[in-house]
Amino acid sequence: MSATALLVGLGALLFGGPFLWAVVTGGPPPTAALMAAPLAPVEDLADPPLPTTPNWAFALPPGATRPDGPQAGAILTAPRYPLSADALFRRATAMVEDLPNVTVTHRDPVIRRLDAVARTRWLGFPDTISLQVVSLEDDSASVLVLGRSRLGYSDLGTNARRITDWLDRLMPQIHPPN
Repeated sequence: MSATALLVGLGALLFGGPFLWAVVTGGPPPTAALMAAPLAPVEDLADPPLPTTPNWAFALPPGATRPDGPQAGAILTAPRYPLSADALFRRATAMVEDLPNVTVTHRDPVIRRLDAVARTRWLGFPDTISLQVVSLEDDSASVLVLGRSRLGYSDLGTNARRITDWLDRLMPQIHPPN
């Protein structure tokens, strides 16, 4: 066997193995257990410490003050939902609990906050997501959502796409089709 064939075979095993495992089983590879621990929860979602690497996304309510300084990740604006904060928290919790590859790790209905670990579809990379519902004037509510990758320098926009998807998923639940 040539050295090239050996290197190609080793590369396929190391890099193709987790991909093939995910395709065949529909779940993360067994090595995902090595990456199981989420990042520590952020104490104050209204003013989180944001990493200097581009592996995070943060959604703020409309009109909220954006964080100062250079931003490596994505800053998004969450919509205003025509619900009370408690009702929106119940809907957001139910929505997150029904999502595949997402595990709620902490829930506090008093401050309307939940923390979860979301795993990427194919390789099972863990991202820590924190969501908190906030009351707005006129009996409406919005959310603060922070998604952070546990591994790697960049998430290639995964957290921004996930947060945008979560914000979009909340809308049909509030405005069901006629």
